[in-house]
Amino acid sequence: MSTNEVGSKASVAALIEIGGGLLGLMGMGHIYSGNVTQGIVLMVSWMAFCVIEAIASVLTGGLYLCVATPLHIAGPAISAYYAYKYAEKQTAVLRGSYDDK
Repeated sequence: MSTNEVGSKASVAALIEIGGGLLGLMGMGHIYSGNVTQGIVLMVSWMAFCVIEAIASVLTGGLYLCVATPLHIAGPAISAYYAYKYAEKQTAVLRGSYDDK
């Protein structure tokens, strides 16, 4: 597997994670990269978080959205970084060139 393929798979995992996270399905990038358990845990917890946010938004007359909007951008972005790093590591391990530093 070439270096471009390593970066490509990791980039796809990050893009899937950002897209899925913004649509309420965070964890899809982790599942794509092979980290299924973490992906499922993220997906379930993000969905629960979205439900809690919806309830809080209704109870506060929409004021909670001032807090929720940055969280909905930062959450998927941070998760995408970790999905990218995991995919990069997994691909390097498969190639036999992983150095645990």
